[in-house]
Amino acid sequence: MSARRIASPGFTLIEVLVALAIVALGMGAVLSALTSAAGNVQALREKTLAQWIALNQVTDTRLNLRAPAIGTTEGDINNFGNGNWHWQRSISSVDLVPGLLQITLRVRRGTPAGVAAPSKPPDWITTVTGFRGDSLAPATGDQPDWTGTPFGSAGGGSSSSSGAGGAGGANSGNVANPGSRVGTPGPTNSGGH
Repeated sequence: MSARRIASPGFTLIEVLVALAIVALGMGAVLSALTSAAGNVQALREKTLAQWIALNQVTDTRLNLRAPAIGTTEGDINNFGNGNWHWQRSISSVDLVPGLLQITLRVRRGTPAGVAAPSKPPDWITTVTGFRGDSLAPATGDQPDWTGTPFGSAGGGSSSSSGAGGAGGANSGNVANPGSRVGTPGPTNSGGH
């Protein structure tokens, strides 16, 4: 017999170890990508919740019948989105527009009860800016005519057809504004339509 080795089908130990090293590197990259994606989802969830809180606070400020005082106020919201939140509202006047207030709201995670606030400056998750202002003129109920006729000219503006066959409002293309009282003391529509 000769000293020749018979080639057996299969992989050598070195080939198997190299293949396992390549698979381990690939799995590490996949796990890193999945961890990063999970972290992004959590960050987006926190930012969404913080923006909801900020937008709700801006809306509350705008809908309040009394104008807010200029300055900074802070508050907490507990048990929202499985956590506590802290907000800071800064209100300042806009110098170029009299009667206009700028509302800047910042939101971050709150500290649990009994835990001291961190000594470093807080990392705000979101900042939302809104405005609240006085009206420039009292509401009149008139609506502009968007067909190109100047507002307030003859045949333009808000027409008031009484439904009794007047050709002025029916054929001009203008729609009567039910809130206006131009020319008629009573309702603008007799209900016959």
